[in-house]
Amino acid sequence: MKEKIYEEVELFIEKNEKVDSSSLYKYIGIGRTVLWRKAPELTAYINERIKIQNDKEKFL
Repeated sequence: MKEKIYEEVELFIEKNEKVDSSSLYKYIGIGRTVLWRKAPELTAYINERIKIQNDKEKFL
């Protein structure tokens, strides 16, 4: 399950220049709180990827 979520996150980020967390969690089909309870490391990864993507777009 976790590997599939990692893949979905990367696909979503590739398709979007600016990423917001609500759209991403809707895309992967799981609520942030639910994911945080089951896999906090995955939630941290998602937050970091969003930050990196949005910072990158800011400088382009």
